Amino acid sequence: MLSLLWSLGAFADDDALYSALARRDPVVTCHELSVLAAEPVTDLVRMAETLELPPWAPMRAAECVVTHHAGEASDVLQRWVVDEQRAGLAKLVLRRLKHIPEEQAVALTRTALTGPLADLAVPFVVDDARESIRAVAASHVE
Repeated sequence: MLSLLWSLGAFADDDALYSALARRDPVVTCHELSVLAAEPVTDLVRMAETLELPPWAPMRAAECVVTHHAGEASDVLQRWVVDEQRAGLAKLVLRRLKHIPEEQAVALTRTALTGPLADLAVPFVVDDARESIRAVAASHVE
């Protein structure tokens, strides 16, 4: 599928970004990926949501969105934590809550715990280091 999309030019403007994401070693930093992207948030989200191979490429893109662009990608992260078709992205967001500003992390936690992936979210938030996250978790788990 990816090779078909690539051959049709779906990612023609993103060759350098895709190549960097697909590289196994050395791993390219999020800063370096952002420099390669014309529109870092938009491009990294698109890569996270559409790439299939190699399997680490979409997760690297998503990791950068979460750890370096969470504020700009708030709506995307809210969507990811409830999208049953993107449970892997939901897990990544929940594992990286510590990288997200507290107010946004609380909102993500609420969304995740009231959505279709609530059972998946619970283990990630009940023992979070921040009291505010644990409080939201406790109110939904009881």
